[in-house]
Order: sequence, then C-alpha cells, then structure tokens
Amino acid sequence: EVSERLMRFSLTRLRPILMGHTLDMDSTILCRYGEQEGSLKGYNPNKPGRPSHHPLVAFLDEGRRVLWATLRGGNSGSANGCVEFLKQALTVLPDGQRIGLVRADSGFFEKRLLEHLESQDLPYIIVARLTHIVRKLVVHRIPATSWRAVARGIEVADLEVSLPNWKTVKRRFVCLRQEIAER
Repeated sequence: EVSERLMRFSLTRLRPILMGHTLDMDSTILCRYGEQEGSLKGYNPNKPGRPSHHPLVAFLDEGRRVLWATLRGGNSGSANGCVEFLKQALTVLPDGQRIGLVRADSGFFEKRLLEHLESQDLPYIIVARLTHIVRKLVVHRIPATSWRAVARGIEVADLEVSLPNWKTVKRRFVCLRQEIAER
C-alpha cells in the first residue's frame, strides 16, 4: 500500500507530454532461494530448476518512472495476463497524462495484446518472434529491391502481412537485417 501511494504521488509530479508518454512493458526473472510465497519453478536461464518470480513492469520512458508492476509465479510466460496488466497500469495514469506509444519485446508478441492495443487506438512497437512462419510469410516475401541501407551493414524494409491466426487483419512489419562481418 505504501509503495502504491508513493508511486501515485510520483506520477502526479510528471509533466504532460504533447504526443503522450512512451510506455515500456517488460518482464524479468527473480531467482529465489528459500520458500518465498508464490515462487515457482519455471523458465530461469541463470539457475534452471530454481524457484523464481516472473514480474511484469510498465515504465514511463520519458519520466523514467515505474507506472505499474505485478509479481507473478516463475512458471508464468511473459505475455500471460499482459492485457489485464496493461488495463490496470492505465488506470494508474494520472488525469491529463496519456500514452502515445507502447513498446515491448518479443515475449509480448501475442494476438490478444495486439488486438487490445488496436481497440484502444494505442500505437505500438512490439518485436516479433522470429518463428518459422514469420520468416516464411514476412522476411522471405520482401523483394531484394525493397531493402534500404541505413548504416554500414544494416538494411531495413517493411511489409504489411497477415499471419494465419490473424484471419484477414494485416499488420506492418518493419524488418532489419545486418551483415555481421561489417557490423
């Protein structure tokens, strides 16, 4: 309760940003030693087989502030409960503040979250998991002439495509490729 009050107090001190804040969503692994409540065995790259917690955190990038955080058992995937988490985080945002962009890593590349962001008219940048289907339907469909050099050894291209479980909804993919020898 004290932590939440301090967080809300801190957020009321933020200046509104014309285009809205950038909300970064992330998850992490907290390895546990002992019998902490809620710690469960799950994905733990540093200490496989150890109990852990897998918290979700939402940051406001410009103000470098935590907007919302929740602690989950170690057996939770990154995207588990992320829509509900985002809804809760947005209720904490003070009046007069708004979100202009949501960013997240590939752990949040989930149809349900994308649909929720679109239904709320929240622009987003989410890294896509480079699965076999994404390689086949996105990366391999980009013609060689569409790649544009942006720096030595780095090229970008974009494409609108619909993945199989999205029905007819097309989303924009911005792809980056780099030549390791030059980078």
